Amino acid sequence: MNPEYFSYFKDKVGAVTGASSGIGLGYAKYMLAAGAKAVFLCARGKDRLEKEGGYLAERYPGKVFWETIDVTDKKQVEKFVDGAWSKYEQLDLLFNNAGISHLCSVWEVDDKLWEDLFNTNFWSVKYGVFAAIKHMLQQKTGGHIVNTASISGLVPYPYQAAYCPSKFAAVGFSRSMRYEFYEDNIKISCVCPPLVDTTMVRETGMPLPDDVLSVEDAVDYIMKGIAENHDLICFDYMERLKNLLDHVMETDGALLDNALARRKHMDAVGSPWNR
Repeated sequence: MNPEYFSYFKDKVGAVTGASSGIGLGYAKYMLAAGAKAVFLCARGKDRLEKEGGYLAERYPGKVFWETIDVTDKKQVEKFVDGAWSKYEQLDLLFNNAGISHLCSVWEVDDKLWEDLFNTNFWSVKYGVFAAIKHMLQQKTGGHIVNTASISGLVPYPYQAAYCPSKFAAVGFSRSMRYEFYEDNIKISCVCPPLVDTTMVRETGMPLPDDVLSVEDAVDYIMKGIAENHDLICFDYMERLKNLLDHVMETDGALLDNALARRKHMDAVGSPWNR
C-alpha cells in the first residue's frame, strides 16, 4: 500500500458500495490505513461482508460500519448513504463500486441479464450520486464521488454486448455530472480499470494474463488519481486508447483479434455463439 496520498483521505468519512471484496474492499482498507474518521461498507453478500467488516472493525475500532443492501433498490441506497452522513453529519467520499459482469455470446444474454447489468452498473451509480450530492452540497468542504466503471466503458470489447453499454452509460453520466457540479466543489471521478484479479473477473472463466493487476496495485493507482482529482482514471490504457483511436483500422483489427480469442474460448466451453 502506497502511503504517498494518505493525506487526502485522513479524517475523511467515506462510504463504499460493493465493499465485501476486490477493489471496493481495497478502497476501505486504504482509507482506514490513511487515517479516515469512518468508513461505511455495503454489499449484497452478507457472510463475506460481515467477515471483512468484522476484521476491519477489530483493527480500526469505532471506525468501521457495514450494512447488507441491494444497490439496485433506490430506497436502500438512499438509506445507506443517509446513514453514513448522519453519523457525523459528514460525507467526504462516496465510492459507487458495486458491479456485475458477463462474458458470453450475445445470444445468451436474455432480458433479465440486460436489466440486471444496467440496474447494478448504471442505475445504482445514479442512485448513489444523487443520494450523496444532497449532503455534500450542504458541506462547506464539498465532497468527492468515485464511480467504478471499466475499460469496457471506453472500449467495446466483444462478448460483452450488454456489459459494455452499461459501463459506457456510467462513464458518460459521471463525466457529465463532473462538469455540472464543478462550481459546487463536488468532484466526480470515473475509474476505468483494465483486468484486475478480482472474484468478479475470475468468475468469467477467462484465463488471466500474466500481467493482470493485483487489487492492491490497482487501488494504489486509483487513490492517486482520486487525490489528484482526475476525471477518468484509466491506468495506462488511456494512452493506448488514444493511440488506437488515432488509427481506426488498428482499433478494428485489435478488437477482431480479441473477438477471435474469445470465440475460441467460447467454443472450448460450449457456448452457443453461432446460433
